[in-house]
Amino acid sequence: MKESNEIKQVAPFLQLNYDEQKLALEAIIFSSEVPLNTATMRKLLVTDYLSSKKHNNDDEIDQVSINDEIAESMADDLYFENLIDEINSELDNSGRPFRIIKSGGGWLYSVKAEYGELINSVLKTKLRKRLSQASLEVLAIIAYKQPVSKPEIEQIRGVNSNEVVNSLIEKNLIKIAGRSEALGKPILYATTNDFLRTFGLNSLQELPKLKEIEEIASSDIHEPIESENEVEQDFNFNGFILPMDNELK
Repeated sequence: MKESNEIKQVAPFLQLNYDEQKLALEAIIFSSEVPLNTATMRKLLVTDYLSSKKHNNDDEIDQVSINDEIAESMADDLYFENLIDEINSELDNSGRPFRIIKSGGGWLYSVKAEYGELINSVLKTKLRKRLSQASLEVLAIIAYKQPVSKPEIEQIRGVNSNEVVNSLIEKNLIKIAGRSEALGKPILYATTNDFLRTFGLNSLQELPKLKEIEEIASSDIHEPIESENEVEQDFNFNGFILPMDNELK
């Protein structure tokens, strides 16, 4: 008999048992290019599926014994967080070099920090982002004073910062956050979720002291630097190596 090469697809999330749900959730987080929060997980795996079934008047939900009580339990963030906790326990117990961490307001796969040197030297993976000293200065100012205008940034630095601000916008580390009520109504800037992810933060409340930012950058901020000459920085925080999708240039 000829063996079939057809791949058997996994059933919808609500039709899986608890252990199968862990595998499905792990696969989704692993494949995502951005951190996934529990609201997104719930929408993708529960809400959208139930809505499509109701829209199509499909009785399959009843046939697989999925009731409102089960769906309601999955509407709780804690349900997905418990799944992630169990996935991480299994990863730790098996001695795997990675786990799922919370960063940038969502969950993502990350390699443990102790493997960083090996990855950089042997596998030559791009776990570095490049930022100039000037960019680090402006990022620090925006992070701690946001929302802040360009004139305020330039007053602190003492030099024109137009090129640096535009560069940070292009790298999606800062964003426009409205206009100031000051004379001329200058544009205000704030940090983005990509900024949080780059620095291994889950929220702005976790921002370290400015001195710690300087230490992370491996360079103290002294005189303002106008040049965008790049200095290489290793972004390795909170005990994990964060995956970097696009190298900053």
